Amino acid sequence: MAKKKNENTTSIGFEDAIWRAADKLRGNLNASEYEGVVLGLIFLKYISDKFEAKYQELLQEPDADIEDKDEYEADNVFFVPQEARWQVISLAAHTPQIGKVIDDALEANLGKSYADTFFNDQHPTLKADFIMANPPFNLSDWGADKLEKDARWKFGLPPAGNANFAWMQHMIHHLSPIGRIGLVLANGALSSQTGGEGTIRQKIVEADLVEGIIALPSQLFYSTGIPVSLWFLSRSKQQKGKVLFIDARNMGTMVTRAVRELMEPDIRKIADTFEAFRNGTLGDEAGYCAVKTLQDIAAQDYILTPGRYVGIAEQEDDGEPFAEKMQRLTSELSGLFVESHRLEDEIKKQLGNIGFKIE
Repeated sequence: MAKKKNENTTSIGFEDAIWRAADKLRGNLNASEYEGVVLGLIFLKYISDKFEAKYQELLQEPDADIEDKDEYEADNVFFVPQEARWQVISLAAHTPQIGKVIDDALEANLGKSYADTFFNDQHPTLKADFIMANPPFNLSDWGADKLEKDARWKFGLPPAGNANFAWMQHMIHHLSPIGRIGLVLANGALSSQTGGEGTIRQKIVEADLVEGIIALPSQLFYSTGIPVSLWFLSRSKQQKGKVLFIDARNMGTMVTRAVRELMEPDIRKIADTFEAFRNGTLGDEAGYCAVKTLQDIAAQDYILTPGRYVGIAEQEDDGEPFAEKMQRLTSELSGLFVESHRLEDEIKKQLGNIGFKIE
């Protein structure tokens, strides 16, 4: 179905152009096939852009070796082989060979076969300093029965019906001694006790890997309106034995009837809050943020829902004396009761007129 103009967020400014390009690329592919194609292209373009910027920088350095992988990896830039660079791909864009060129580029960067996070890890020895991921929410039938003895399940075997803690443990397994993870998960992972998830979450907390949890508002995604949470995990926490909780559910702006966006001031507030926590200068703010110890979390049965810890924001005093306010509110309530009875009688009357009597 064609996308209506301005149906979604308008602040990005180039969605119409992206949609037209996506429509052209999609052709007759179904959604599941198209997703794989597009994500692969986005990956190739992103790493190629980062590589090209570093490449041009190295060209200005007389002693630099522009084809030395270490030169790029020292700045956390993915080294892209010559045959996989975007310039090669773009030159083949209008040729019959474009499909093979893209496949070759993906193979050069990701390995000789398609990766499968759980069954065909292409980077088994990787230890990453930074991992950022938005895995499928609450994925079922992910193959737990075939991976019961897997070394990645240090904190417990994830349940067969939900891969949330399989994704998380896979990432922790690949984390370096100074590594950090930023992970988006459905809110259920914060409190679920089914299938051993509560025990897994407890062990991850007790290992002092959880640095912060942020509860986000609903309607941030095009594909689902459910609220989600950000998990920040770290092997080198600056605040040992403490966890930051942020309740950002009331932040953001509805840019359409269906889509909410976190605006720059929202993002800056959250980022500044996290920075202050890491620096040890953050004070709790009722209804928004709180710093809790592992003992505090244990007292809550290792449930990590931020609302349990940040409390309720203080309400400003409107200056109206309590007695006067109660008199006004009860008077308003009495009027509403009278109106509700009138409407009830009117509905009964109208139903009676058409032969349906209510006693």
